[in-house]
Amino acid sequence: MRWKKPQSKALSSHSVEYIPDWMSRDPWYRVSKRIFDIGIALTLILIGIPVWSLLLFIQYLVWGKIFYYQERIGLNDKAFIIIKLQTLKEGTSPELERLTAWGSFLRKTRLNEFPQLFLILNGTMSMIGPRPLLPEYLEEYSEFQKLRHKVKPGIIGLAQIHGANDLSWEEQFEWDVRYAKEASFLLDLKLFLYFPLLIFKGGLATGRKPFKRAL
Repeated sequence: MRWKKPQSKALSSHSVEYIPDWMSRDPWYRVSKRIFDIGIALTLILIGIPVWSLLLFIQYLVWGKIFYYQERIGLNDKAFIIIKLQTLKEGTSPELERLTAWGSFLRKTRLNEFPQLFLILNGTMSMIGPRPLLPEYLEEYSEFQKLRHKVKPGIIGLAQIHGANDLSWEEQFEWDVRYAKEASFLLDLKLFLYFPLLIFKGGLATGRKPFKRAL
């Protein structure tokens, strides 16, 4: 049977009545999601040790600098430090001019995200959830958009499944808030299973547009 993309309609700011805080959600869901996160993260780390070792070696040869650290906003508007593999050359020129073939490969395959598996293990992030954004964007959020922080940030988000940068910022936030409203173990499982197919088909965008909220 042919696999179909998880279907869901985007929300508008008028369709959200109430989204519970993380600790107010169904305890079974919170526990099962945590077990799922730990199991998947540990499996990917342990099984992928040869791949990660080779990846880090190539990364060191290509860049010299292996990791990239940046502050992001997570659950309940709390800041944390995200870790990625470095994909850009140092400098102040535009991003696309500093992105090499190796960096582009890491982004398209999402291999640059693998250090975040350790943030999943410590509970800062989840496998499934809205992608964490920069802190300077926070003051630009509408009250509706802030609802995306009612859940943990993740590596795989509902917005990415539905097109990421092919969507407007407003549409991306609508999908993020939809996930915060409808998050369930079944939805997490569907998104997790669909994600590798999306990477294989090249259906993921590789960057983020500058933040701009429609007036």
